[in-house]
Amino acid sequence: MTRLQKIREAAGLTQTRLGALAMIHPGAISKIEHRKQPCWPALRKRICEVLQVQESELFDQEGWAIEVRSSARRNPR
Repeated sequence: MTRLQKIREAAGLTQTRLGALAMIHPGAISKIEHRKQPCWPALRKRICEVLQVQESELFDQEGWAIEVRSSARRNPR
């Protein structure tokens, strides 16, 4: 899961709704969230404006969505 997906879901938005608000095709949102393609600077700006976050919270310098690190520890046996 990426930070983009986590924040979008926390905001109660579907990919379709985020796409409509940011004027981006929902298929592009899906590809960006699943790290199949980087996000172009203009799209990053629009997504972050809708979600009210800084670009650095969601994307690395190349425009790839940042993955959420799992905080759960495994119990070795």
